[in-house]
Amino acid sequence: MSKKRIFIILSILVIIIGSFYLFIRFKLSNKELTEYIFPNVEIANVKLVNITDKHINLIAYFTVNNPAPIGITIDSIRYIVHIGGKKILNSTYTHSVHLSASGQSKIDVPLTLYYKNMQAIVNRLQREHKDSITHVFDITLYSNLFPGKAFHIERVSELPFLYIPDIKILKTKIAKIDIQGITLDLKALIGNKNNFSFTCKNISYQLKFENHKAMKGFIPGKVILSAKDSTLVNIPLKINFNETEKSLIDLIRKGKHFRYDITLHVQLETSNHSLNGSKVIIEASGEWKKLRKALKN
Repeated sequence: MSKKRIFIILSILVIIIGSFYLFIRFKLSNKELTEYIFPNVEIANVKLVNITDKHINLIAYFTVNNPAPIGITIDSIRYIVHIGGKKILNSTYTHSVHLSASGQSKIDVPLTLYYKNMQAIVNRLQREHKDSITHVFDITLYSNLFPGKAFHIERVSELPFLYIPDIKILKTKIAKIDIQGITLDLKALIGNKNNFSFTCKNISYQLKFENHKAMKGFIPGKVILSAKDSTLVNIPLKINFNETEKSLIDLIRKGKHFRYDITLHVQLETSNHSLNGSKVIIEASGEWKKLRKALKN
């Protein structure tokens, strides 16, 4: 008997034994047949990367399991995200993914959600005093090995919703005056509308008065924001006696009311794995009325 014929006979035997094994395993279980043939997708985690008053950047971590005894290449993955019953996102992961026989792969999918598409949801959460909401992921896997070249899966997950803290500058006082300039101590109130507490660390700020050049700095240490509460923080601000910032000091001395824009960049520290380590941008504007009084004291 030739080697080619022996190889063919052995291959047929392997296919028959494998098919018989899968059939017996399927009969002895309560699972659907598709669970032994088609890949299974599970949501391992959804991580908040950063959040502003305009959008939310997330990363969804998916685990794809292949129960079949042959390898499968997924050409692309289409995903539709519903939040609170409303379709928010419809996109496609275009990178191919190879699944080894009876193997597992992990996929990181970036998601960007825009507040303009979610305003009604945010308003409803605030009315109902909720800090989490149901996310539904409609996932379609595309491969030439699937009947119809596509296989659909739906996954549901309850995820936390983070309200961006708000900030308001209350007052200021002079901390130091020297030949180089003036150091102001700004008192700011940061409010936390969430039903849970968290810590802000690595806090940097940018403060701009009217059309003057923005001043940047850091807030030392950590700031703990208790649930449904506000926290007073000190922001050290150095104004130098140079030509650029001298006009700002003159403006302050004249006592003119003018507007300010402040931006805080903070990193969250919390026991919630989906939120821990994420970056939040807090922005606010207001009218400054008390600088002249502070400079006189």
